[in-house]
Amino acid sequence: MLNWILLWQVDSTYEPTLHGLESPGAQLRAAVRNGENDYCSNGASEIHKFTHTTNKVDAGFIEGPFSLPSAQPSFTDGETYQVYVATAITAEGVERRAVPYWSWAPCLICQRPRPPRCHHCALCKRCVLKRDHHCFFGRNCVGFNNQRFFIYFLVWSAIMTTWGTYLITPYVFRYVLPRYSYWDYVWPVNVARAVLGYLPLAYLHLTSVSLGVIVLLVFSVFMLVAHMNLVLRGVTSFEFDAKVKIIDTRSLTGRMRAVMGKNWGISLLLPGYTLSAPLDDPVYWPDIKIS
Repeated sequence: MLNWILLWQVDSTYEPTLHGLESPGAQLRAAVRNGENDYCSNGASEIHKFTHTTNKVDAGFIEGPFSLPSAQPSFTDGETYQVYVATAITAEGVERRAVPYWSWAPCLICQRPRPPRCHHCALCKRCVLKRDHHCFFGRNCVGFNNQRFFIYFLVWSAIMTTWGTYLITPYVFRYVLPRYSYWDYVWPVNVARAVLGYLPLAYLHLTSVSLGVIVLLVFSVFMLVAHMNLVLRGVTSFEFDAKVKIIDTRSLTGRMRAVMGKNWGISLLLPGYTLSAPLDDPVYWPDIKIS
């Protein structure tokens, strides 16, 4: 519960005054490297331009327009090097332009550029650093600051549901199933029979709890394995689904600490221990290499 509360309360909002700014033009030039040699696989095949204008010059910020390099479709590996970003609202609808994925991109809602791996969440109504996904159960976006609490929550959920399954399974097979039909353990058959008076409500409660524990066990283990795989590979769910090709140059231990912090073992054993902060740089990502 403590990890769930932290997942809910800790957000990863991008704050320019706290996390810093960087020149969009310089960042784009660094991201695309060889310019014309970068490819995309999502239909962005022509030159795209967008303009960002500010009323004052901020530290490390450049006024005026800048253009994006041309890109050619990739027919070989299907990997994504550019993504579409909403840049304007016109009479025809929302205008979307292609930008290199590993670059500062404009946010139409927040009216400012956002760093790489930072995406705007329509539900949270803010740009989230290293946004992985929006967790409806946690009522928050899983991002840079709270991804560790999401992992810890899954770990403890898998442990507790495994223990619950271990305790309830022998009881069900020894005392419950010999007295009732196996079909009475299947939802919604048991619900209908309980409503009609063929089964006691206590049996319906027992079957609901035991089935719920098994379902949560499968879900928790599946989610834990999937997200630990992403953490050890150094990518987010968005990058994995979109086939964004990046390489994390750190070791497996380094990738783990980048998300969980240096004292991740203590944080796992002591739910609510928040002193082990992630070791990543959520804006500049010095350990990430673009293939």
